[in-house]
Amino acid sequence: QCASSRQDVTGRGLAEAQLFESGNRALDSSLQWLADQPFSDDAARYATYLASTIFEKFPLSEKIASFGLVTHPGDPGFQITLAFCYASTGRRHEALDQLSKIRNSGAEDWVEAAIEANHGLVGFRNGDVAVGRRHYEAAVAIADRLEDKRTKLAALVYWANEEVALSDSNAVRLLAEAQAAAKLASGFFNSFLVNRVAERISSRVGRGKGRAPEL
Repeated sequence: QCASSRQDVTGRGLAEAQLFESGNRALDSSLQWLADQPFSDDAARYATYLASTIFEKFPLSEKIASFGLVTHPGDPGFQITLAFCYASTGRRHEALDQLSKIRNSGAEDWVEAAIEANHGLVGFRNGDVAVGRRHYEAAVAIADRLEDKRTKLAALVYWANEEVALSDSNAVRLLAEAQAAAKLASGFFNSFLVNRVAERISSRVGRGKGRAPEL
């Protein structure tokens, strides 16, 4: 059984490496697409998603999203991406300022949940766990009303990520919910996002900070 478990881990690691390489190619393609069609909101959205969410290249994503707002003023997707990049790089006030500028939160069904999730991220980064949890919980509840659970999955993954280092962490429970949401979510990189936060939880557990999740 131990040998089988090691093989499972090795196989998963290989699959994730292949998925990561696919992401690299996708990012390169999206940047080329954006170079060919600099005013395409689809190209910019895809590039910012890959840069920020998959590769955590926040300066690159911020640059693209900022240009996206020049070509598509008031686009909530680019505003949310900027807020996420700001919060992820310690610029919490800028993140809140960007979120406050969103005027058409009903433009797409996922926007309201994403706004709540980003407020949750800012709350955690401010050291206010209660506020962070309250906003993320609201984001998950809103996203759960959507048939496609992609937004719910993202909220759960990033909420779990913020919980990892806490003594009263909910990260393992949130990971389990994310794994369930992934089964009902569209998107090519869902398993990558779930497994990345699972590895962070396991790494924390390996340093004696709780019980390891079952992956």
